[in-house]
Amino acid sequence: MICATFSVVCGAMLFHFRGHSEQGVRTAARLFGMASVLSGQRANAWVPDHAYGIGDGVSAFVKVEREEFFERGPAEPEDADFTVIFEPSFLDPKTLREGSALIINTTEKPRNPQLKKRKIRIFAVDASEHVFGGKRVFPNLFLLGFLSSVFKKVQLKALKQAVVEEFSPAEEKMQELDAGFKMKPKIR
Repeated sequence: MICATFSVVCGAMLFHFRGHSEQGVRTAARLFGMASVLSGQRANAWVPDHAYGIGDGVSAFVKVEREEFFERGPAEPEDADFTVIFEPSFLDPKTLREGSALIINTTEKPRNPQLKKRKIRIFAVDASEHVFGGKRVFPNLFLLGFLSSVFKKVQLKALKQAVVEEFSPAEEKMQELDAGFKMKPKIR
């Protein structure tokens, strides 16, 4: 487990984002990487090379640290300090390392003995049912807003700046980030 050791020795953190390709997983990783840099960290975001189509599962990774810059990959989901699951069907408890954190887009807390046994911190947030301006939105910005409330080294202000650089207009996107930041999760 390269990054599990990395986080202890070097202070680096690995974030794994997982969901359907049309849920904004790649965008979430790119924005989180940009916001990490804007927050004074060093970061590298990437999507592993593989073919996928609409509706297929996609993973994206972000490595964040303060000191020396490091190479991206190879990274495995099992190495992640934080795993953000956009769709509950993609939850695989075997890929979560002991003591890591899980943020999952769901209305109910996952009840799995493996998660409890391995001391996984679970944050269940419902990011799918939000509507802004009369239209349903991707869960990625809600989940990023929430992640920023849990992982304080990446500031909400920096996420907003990254969103402004990525989207135009960005007003609705800011509301989504704020809503995620203010979410009250079901924690275990």
